[in-house]
Amino acid sequence: MLPFKALLFDLDGTLLDTAPDFISAIQKMLQGRGLMPLADSELRNTVTNGSAGIIEKAFGIDQDDPQFKILQDEFLSLYFDNIAEKTTLFSGLQDVLDTCKNKGIAWGIVTNKPYKYTQAVLEQLNPSIQSATTICPDHVTQPKPDPEGLLLACSELSLSPTECIYIG
Repeated sequence: MLPFKALLFDLDGTLLDTAPDFISAIQKMLQGRGLMPLADSELRNTVTNGSAGIIEKAFGIDQDDPQFKILQDEFLSLYFDNIAEKTTLFSGLQDVLDTCKNKGIAWGIVTNKPYKYTQAVLEQLNPSIQSATTICPDHVTQPKPDPEGLLLACSELSLSPTECIYIG
């Protein structure tokens, strides 16, 4: 018998390689303003910091800048419109999810990506990808790294945290 009953995954950069769609959206913004594109590798490293990190990197401004929110809203709109054009499951993870299904192991998602974007990318990527639970910051009062989301996922799966493994 396995020492766990569920696998919980972070979404961006763990379960899904969403960086290419983030990069495409910011490169479109830069191009639309006549600015030089940034190296994809340079932007890929900022995806983990979400839209705020990407805007800060691409435009060299911080969140206190009056243009920040305008740029962020534009970026999120572009990203949402093309949310799953290049996004894929990381190599080998379909096998992991299939193995979970075959062995009766629940799997879920605990992410800091807002539900609107999480649901859209999962639906567009592959409607057959069905997590047993999906916890976003919209579902908790404290986002990761606070354990509230992980504890909620365990509760939704009717499992103890000791019966779950988080991969992030």
